[in-house]
Order: sequence, then C-alpha cells, then structure tokens
Amino acid sequence: DSMHPADQFAAFRTLIDGGAAIADVATRFSTTETVVRQRLKLARVHASILAAYRRDKLTLDQVMAFAVTDDKTAQKTVFDGMTPWTNARAIRAALTEHEVSAEDRRVQCVTLKGYQKAGGTIRRDLFSEGEAGVFIEDVALLDQLVADKLARGVATVRKEGWKWVEAHTVFDTTDRTAYQRRHPSLSPLSEDQAHALAALETEYDALESAWLDSDDHDRPARMDEIADQIEAINDSRREVFDPETLSIGGAIVSIGYDGKLAVERGLIRREDEPKPQPKAQPAAETADEPAPALSAALLEDLTTLQSAALSAEVKDQPDVALAAVVHAMVLQAFFERHGETALQISLGTTKLDRAAESAAMQALVQTRCQWGDRLPGNPEDLWPWCLEATQDTLLSLLAFCTACCINLVKT
Repeated sequence: DSMHPADQFAAFRTLIDGGAAIADVATRFSTTETVVRQRLKLARVHASILAAYRRDKLTLDQVMAFAVTDDKTAQKTVFDGMTPWTNARAIRAALTEHEVSAEDRRVQCVTLKGYQKAGGTIRRDLFSEGEAGVFIEDVALLDQLVADKLARGVATVRKEGWKWVEAHTVFDTTDRTAYQRRHPSLSPLSEDQAHALAALETEYDALESAWLDSDDHDRPARMDEIADQIEAINDSRREVFDPETLSIGGAIVSIGYDGKLAVERGLIRREDEPKPQPKAQPAAETADEPAPALSAALLEDLTTLQSAALSAEVKDQPDVALAAVVHAMVLQAFFERHGETALQISLGTTKLDRAAESAAMQALVQTRCQWGDRLPGNPEDLWPWCLEATQDTLLSLLAFCTACCINLVKT
C-alpha cells in the first residue's frame, strides 16, 4: 500500500525534530520550504484528529482547518463537537471565533500596513490565502489606533455645530432604532442658478409639448441636453440641516462595513425630542362640559364593527393592502417607538452577530442605510409616505423587511 499522507507529515516532523533544517528537507524531497512548513503544521495537530484522518473520517481540508491554531485543547474541543455536516470553514470559524483577522473592519479602517507600522505583529495561517489568513496579535494596539482615528473624525464633524457627536466602533441597525432621525434639505439656489433653472425648465416644457404634438417619434436631443444641465444644477446643491436640528441633534462617527469612517447625522435622542404641542380644545368642549364617555361594552361593539367595515373595504383594494402591510413591517423594522397600525403583524427580527463581517450581512446593512435615507424620520409620517409610494418601491421595501425576518440559525 502507498504511504498515507499522515505518515508523510509524521516523517517530516521526525526529520525536523531530529535537527534537520527546513531548507534541507525541502531539497531532499524536491519540494518547497512552504510545503515543508505546511506538512509540519499538519503533523502537529491533535493526535485524535490525525487518527480520524487516517481512517478517512476527516478530509485533508478539515485537517488543514484544525491547523489554524496551535491550541490542541481547542482543536480537541471542536473535534469532539463535530457533526457529519461540520465542514472546514465551520472548523476554522470555531477556532478563530475570538481572534481578529485582517478582514475585520477595524483593521480595514487603520489598514494592515498602518497597524504594522505602529509596531503591531501578526500571525499567518499557512493554509489560507489573502487577508483571511492573517490574524492580529496586538488587539489593544489595534483598538487604540481605531480610537485615535475615530477621535479625529469626531473632531471634524463637531465643527458642523451639532449638540453632540460620539464615536462608536460599530453603529448597526439595532443601534439606530434608539434615535429619531431628521433628514437634511438641499441648500437654496443662488439667484443666478434659480434664473438659469427656471429658463431651462421653461425651454424643456416647450420642447416636450411641441414634440408630443408632432408626428416625430425621435425625442429631440436638446431635451436630453437640458435634462443634464438641470441635473448638474441640482447636484451642485449641498445637503444642509436646519438650525433646530443642529441644536437638538447629534451625529455618530463609526466604522462602516467597508472599513471607512461613516457618519450618521441628524440623530435625535429621546430626551431631546420636541414635546408635542397640546391640541386646542374645541369650543364645544369645556372643563365644565366633558365629552361623554362610552361604556366598555359599547366601545368594543363599535370598534368591532369598525374593524369589520375596514376589512371589507381593504379586501377590494390590493394597493392599500400592500401599503398597510409594508407600513406595519417598517414601523417595527426601523422605528423603536412603532406608532399606530391596525394590522396585527409581528416582525421577528434576528441578530446575526456571527455573520457581521460577511459580504451578505454587509450588503444587508448597506441596503438598510439606503432605506433609512429614503424613509421619513417620524413614524407618524410613514403611512402617507406608503400611500404615495409606487408599487415597485413598496414591493422592494417588503422584500427587505422579509429578509430581516429570516432565521435558519440552529444552536
């Protein structure tokens, strides 16, 4: 029988432990020094793992995954907890759960070169390529470098005049629900820009009317030129926050999913939210003449009839039904204080912390940020927004809210 690969690993280990140099072993077996180091690493995994590999109970990829750490106790713990479906990726993830790889957003923020230039050391997984196989050894130094960079970002944003500015390493979707959010408006046009925009819009409307009344199927090229000029004028306008928002609101500087500094502006803490003004009491109702109260039984009867009547109306209005479903789901997905809805829909969102750095989770976070910029900041304004939204917009938002409910996690 041919020699099992595990026997080759052991042979390399015997030579090295006997005093042979890695370069000499590589020359003797006509291979590279990297291959010698890899086989030596595999020879030193826990004995029970190599025994299972010899019996074909483990694949080479799985053994290589165990070699991501030199901690044999940790190797044995993961090995003992394996199931038939535990693949190499899951093994590597379990053994590096508490380590920081170069793919971590903190490392991306300060860059691996910046960390090493500051004196930070790394270790490499011999069986992984790229940054996924590079691990940070001085996490305290990394965190200090990140804190320094966030502090510089805070100092810059503070100059904008916010009531408060804070630094968070991560500011995720759950954190956002603790704040009300106000959105900026576009800065006003200069007098010259306003005149130019009005002239362009007038010319565009005239060309469009003439084209629609003609038999010409080709759209005038001048209309596209005007549209580009109008877009350029609008793009020149800056986003600005009104003085009231600046006086009560704040901003949070964090590290985005791509490792770049991200700034969330217009955040209003609960204690800083303006108190609602009391509604004026109708002249017919005075302190001496209180509105008549309904009995509990009568109130239940009336609201039951109201629910039935509304149900009968909605069943024939699919557009309104879609808006109502999206409204109910968005209230729970985006607003901590949900607001009012007549639909009994419970949105079970899940926290996928273990997948926080995955491309899929980063895409989900990015999409949430995009929706956050489009949705109204006040839950009371959401229902009219849903009624005015196009069907495509509502369906896309419904798809996102549905995605937030998916949970296949097994423990």
